[in-house]
Amino acid sequence: MNRVAVVGSGPAGFYTILRILKKRAVHVDLFEALPVPYGLTRFGVAPDHPEVRNCQERFAEVAGSPHFRFYGNTTVGKDVSVSQLLQNYHAVVFAYGAETSRGLNVPGSQLPGVISARDFVGWYNGEPAKQGLKFTLDRTEDVSIVGNGNVALDVARVLLRQPDDLRSTDMPEHAIAALTKSTVKKVHIVGRRGPVQSAFTTKELRELLVEPQVQLDPIVNLTEYIELAKPLGRAEKRKMELLLKGSTSPSAQRTWSLDFMQSPSEFKGEGDLLQSIEWTINTFAPGSKSDVVPTEKSVTTPTDLAVLSIGYKSVELPGMKEAGMTFIKDKGILENHRGHVTGVPGAFAAGWLKTGPTGVIASTMMDAFSVGDEVVSYLESVANTKLPGADDLDLPYAVSWNDWLEIDRQEIDRGKSYGKPREKFVSVPDMLNAL
Repeated sequence: MNRVAVVGSGPAGFYTILRILKKRAVHVDLFEALPVPYGLTRFGVAPDHPEVRNCQERFAEVAGSPHFRFYGNTTVGKDVSVSQLLQNYHAVVFAYGAETSRGLNVPGSQLPGVISARDFVGWYNGEPAKQGLKFTLDRTEDVSIVGNGNVALDVARVLLRQPDDLRSTDMPEHAIAALTKSTVKKVHIVGRRGPVQSAFTTKELRELLVEPQVQLDPIVNLTEYIELAKPLGRAEKRKMELLLKGSTSPSAQRTWSLDFMQSPSEFKGEGDLLQSIEWTINTFAPGSKSDVVPTEKSVTTPTDLAVLSIGYKSVELPGMKEAGMTFIKDKGILENHRGHVTGVPGAFAAGWLKTGPTGVIASTMMDAFSVGDEVVSYLESVANTKLPGADDLDLPYAVSWNDWLEIDRQEIDRGKSYGKPREKFVSVPDMLNAL
């Protein structure tokens, strides 16, 4: 029976395994750097969106296959090398996603008061690598979020909601405590293009518009932007209708704004707080309804904290280059054709490592299915030689799926005392101590 290794236990990894096991009898070993699975569905999905995590039930069913093994707490490139995987398996799928944020090359972007949405989201979701971070929420009134995708709206909603409304979610208690002390009064969500080109979905927008005690400021020149972009598709029409309707919260304690056609040109501040952000005003390029170019005009807004929500980025694993793989750094992807890693037979890329950080879990699922099909097709063309898989790898600290189930059980028990679904362990030592 063929052996397949998958690196990364997020949606891309699990959906690829699901497809492979459905179409072919193979042994699959899943490698994950953390002791716990599920990737961004555990550490990236907003705590008040539990329905998005329903896919984990399906992943658990996959893990129940007798042909599946989980090796958590195992870092590829450290505990096991890329070359070892390629030697021990008929196919290796790299699906470890995007763990860093895209940077912004403008003056002041390295100031302490400029943080990434990736870090902030990981912090309030209990991601171990983000727990040492400190945020100035108890001294911050004005927040500017650069970027206007769904993650930007998630961050805004978490900052604007009443903390008591988050106590029934799986947000860790330390994050709820920090948000309880928050002094944030205003959140600006700023995009470099117009409202029609905004990346957030109607669902995310509607949630913020109906949030109690939260008010959307009137949007400048909204009708003008809509007319310029016509004709609109169905989704864009619905989104613009919601923006025109706005929100009405007579007892609003906090406000937010959607600001368009602006790009940050300089962050200014002293100490761990910002003072202001200077924005360059953009305009649509001649003859274009979507591409923008900068003008000589600018505007400055008072800001205590800036959150960069301009995309995620995958990183290259140690040993990939030596194995003959080409990692395209500016795109954060492995060079591939339909998931086949260029120049390395039997190596595949799935998810954001294949496509770049784009789409939602549903689109990741469909892409993972296509990669799974490619893996199955490849396995049909190679000799079914006997390979050892993980059997001859020295992995004394690996966490099994049953180990994860024990961590899971304890997190759920910890959550009961708080009246919430679970209270996560937020450090690797705590996860391992639970075993």
